[in-house]
Amino acid sequence: MSFYTQMKKSSKSQVAVAEIQRLSTSFAGGKLDERANIDMATGEAREVLMAVNGLLDASLRPMQKLIASIEHMSGEHDK
Repeated sequence: MSFYTQMKKSSKSQVAVAEIQRLSTSFAGGKLDERANIDMATGEAREVLMAVNGLLDASLRPMQKLIASIEHMSGEHDK
């Protein structure tokens, strides 16, 4: 049985799905600092939410470095 099939049968997975949907809405609204609340899930659902948080952090890291570089160049330009 696949992980997805197991998650579909679990009420705990509903918590994870609802939290991921909340994150999706937050990101679409520009709230890029939002993360999944892992305290509301247990077991595999909690592991999925932790992985989602890790994925968000890793995917935003390059953008954060770019922003810092632009701010630094802007500051140098204003001197």
